Amino acid sequence: MQIPVLRGRSFSSGETTVAIVSESAARALWPNEDPVGKSWQFENALRTIIGVVKDSGANLVIDSRSVEAYLPIRPSRADSTALIVHVRGNPAPLIRAVPSLGQSTGEQLGIVSMLQGRENVLDSEQKLIMVILSLGLIATLLAASGMFAMVAFSVAQRTREIGIRMAIGAGPGHVLRSVLDQA
Repeated sequence: MQIPVLRGRSFSSGETTVAIVSESAARALWPNEDPVGKSWQFENALRTIIGVVKDSGANLVIDSRSVEAYLPIRPSRADSTALIVHVRGNPAPLIRAVPSLGQSTGEQLGIVSMLQGRENVLDSEQKLIMVILSLGLIATLLAASGMFAMVAFSVAQRTREIGIRMAIGAGPGHVLRSVLDQA
């Protein structure tokens, strides 16, 4: 991913209770301090911060306050582990080879491009926005129909009064203004 280590170091073989954090995570969790060497309770384990890396920007599209942490791969977390591969040129041969690698280990490996992953997340966000927008539109229509019903009821109650006012000489504009003022 070519994410540079700004302070500290990268993972070494066999480490399990360490973490590397992004610079935005370091600023949020340890403002005005160097996080390298600090302890951090994460995923039910006390972890030592061994490095700080530049923000990758992967989650910043969705949440500008997003922070990132990197943990060493453990077999117990293999189902939630992502292997990110940067390919120069055509990725098709690699994409065809990955499922066969999974068959040799007995696991199912899925392939998602970075663009697809970002689109999937944004797609779910857009669906949520559409649901909220639809509910807001329904609420607005209900409120408008309620207001219409209240004005219609008020006019029905004042039919005799309106008739008398118009007979005396009140114009339609004056009667309309009177009804709307009361509504």
